Amino acid sequence: MQSTLTHGRFAAAAIIACVALAGCGSAGENVRAELKVLTKDIKGKIEPIPPIVEYKPFDYSVGGSMDPFTPGKVSLAARPGSGVQPDMDRAREPLEAFALEQLTLVGTVQKNREVYAVIKADGALYQVKKGGYVGENFGKVVKVSDEGVVLSEMIQDAQGVWSEREAVLEFGANQGKR
Repeated sequence: MQSTLTHGRFAAAAIIACVALAGCGSAGENVRAELKVLTKDIKGKIEPIPPIVEYKPFDYSVGGSMDPFTPGKVSLAARPGSGVQPDMDRAREPLEAFALEQLTLVGTVQKNREVYAVIKADGALYQVKKGGYVGENFGKVVKVSDEGVVLSEMIQDAQGVWSEREAVLEFGANQGKR
C-alpha cells in the first residue's frame, strides 16, 4: 500500500512540473521578443585586427668594445707605474697576518748591534728587525728606532698597479699612521 502511495505522489509531482514548464515556454518567448525590440538599433562593430609589424633583428657587433654577452674578467689596462711589486713567492711572516691597527709597539731591544722592535699582536709578543715584514700590505721594516717602526707598504690600486707608501707604528699606539 505504501508503494502505491509513493508512486501516486511521484506521478502528481511529475504532472505539476510539466504544467509549470509548459507555462515557462511562453514567458521565454515574451522575453526574447522584448529583447529583440530593445536591441534593434544596436549594431556591434568589431575593430579590425591591427597589421602585424615585421620584426627586424639587430645585429650586435662587438667592434673593439667589450662583448656584454661573454662572461669573463675585465683585463686591466697596463698603466705606467714604478714597476714595484711584492714578492708573492716568499714565505709570509707571522706579523703579516695582522692589520697595523691590531699591532702595538711595546719596546725595542738591541742584540748584536741590531735593533729589534717588540710588537704585541693578539696577546703574543714578536720581534722584528729592519728587513722584516709587518702588516697585511706587505709592509717591509725600513727603520727601527726609539720613535717607532717605519714601514714601506705596497698597495695595489683599482687598475692593478702597485705603489709604495710609508706607514709608522709608534709606541703605545695600536694603530699604524700613514
